[in-house]
Amino acid sequence: MELLLRCRILERAIHRLKAWVCVNRTRRTHFMNKNALYLIIGALIVVVAGFSYYAYEQEKQPDGVEIKIGEGGVSVQEN
Repeated sequence: MELLLRCRILERAIHRLKAWVCVNRTRRTHFMNKNALYLIIGALIVVVAGFSYYAYEQEKQPDGVEIKIGEGGVSVQEN
């Protein structure tokens, strides 16, 4: 009888431990999925910012002909 009671107590403890592990796995998985989403959004923001800067630099360059006079002589460059 005492052995049966001990087995039941151990079974309950194991069942509770398994339930606790399952709940924590679910929470960790949800947390990891949320972090992955934040990582993707952050990467997209960086890509958009980089492309915007590149486009700004391209628009900033003057159109037409650029003439430079220096020690090396005269250079003409068409943009």
